[in-house]
Amino acid sequence: MLVDPLGEKPGYYTGMAQYAESIHNIKLPSDEKLQYPAILVSNTKDPATMMYVAELQHKIGCSEKQLNPILMTSNNKFEDRTYLKGLVSDMLSFMSFALNV
Repeated sequence: MLVDPLGEKPGYYTGMAQYAESIHNIKLPSDEKLQYPAILVSNTKDPATMMYVAELQHKIGCSEKQLNPILMTSNNKFEDRTYLKGLVSDMLSFMSFALNV
């Protein structure tokens, strides 16, 4: 059983075992012409999301055939308007870069 090291969310990690198992299934496509799409993940300091992005970066981000970006934006004050403005700015910049516009 996984335990919350910070003790902030009792029962939070109960379903993490199934989630962690799916993280280990991330792999490079076998076809040389295929790659993962551009990925932007917005996070409010959720450890599971951070693990997901770290695993993506570890397994596919360092590959020479992966040209699309993998990015994560993180903040613990999701309702903050300043953060929301920054998030929209990040999203629009990311889309512009990913679409090569």
